[in-house]
Amino acid sequence: MFRRIPTTPGANGRTKFDRLRTEDLETALETSLSKTAQLFRGLQHRELDPLWLVNQMKLEIDQASLIIQALQRKVED
Repeated sequence: MFRRIPTTPGANGRTKFDRLRTEDLETALETSLSKTAQLFRGLQHRELDPLWLVNQMKLEIDQASLIIQALQRKVED
């Protein structure tokens, strides 16, 4: 289903998300949160392996957190 490894911040605390426009960051955040909601529904319905679902949810939430941090840096600059 979904499998992405979040980008880890570099030495300066920035990620690949810092290169995106605000509009693209908003879309990426919406996508990550939507995928998390889909995974959560799968967890509730016990459709797939719960461990896999929780790990995928963590990846999406970690990515959403990185996107929010990039959005914060854009607002602060």
